Amino acid sequence: MSAQSLESIHQQSADTHRIWSAEEYHTLLNDPFTVLVKNPHSFAIGRLVAGEGELLMIAVIKEKQGQGLGRRCLEEFEMALSDKGADCCFLEVAKTNVRAQQLYESSGFECISTRKAYYQIDKNNREDALIMQKVFTPSSLDS
Repeated sequence: MSAQSLESIHQQSADTHRIWSAEEYHTLLNDPFTVLVKNPHSFAIGRLVAGEGELLMIAVIKEKQGQGLGRRCLEEFEMALSDKGADCCFLEVAKTNVRAQQLYESSGFECISTRKAYYQIDKNNREDALIMQKVFTPSSLDS
């Protein structure tokens, strides 16, 4: 999947935060530590460094949301990390993004901390991010 395709899916996801540019995705795709799981309507992208995974972005186009594509991408992303030797995964999610939090919690992620004023909402407003972690065990990766 090209950087332009990732940007397009992200744009179509109705994300309320800043949409990443094709250049940003291009940089990630050229990073040897990047892990990408994709299908025509969704993707999950992150990194694996020193045995720890980090989910940077998961996106599903708006018309396909609620059909399990995000969950499938997340599961495949976790398996890809585990196959490459990761023993855990971290992510940040906006405090107001309850739908994503529910997905992550139902997938075994736990909130471990908060980053105050992490996301820039607009010129004058910022939003907290919840830091979530999932420790991989054989049973936590069973589908």
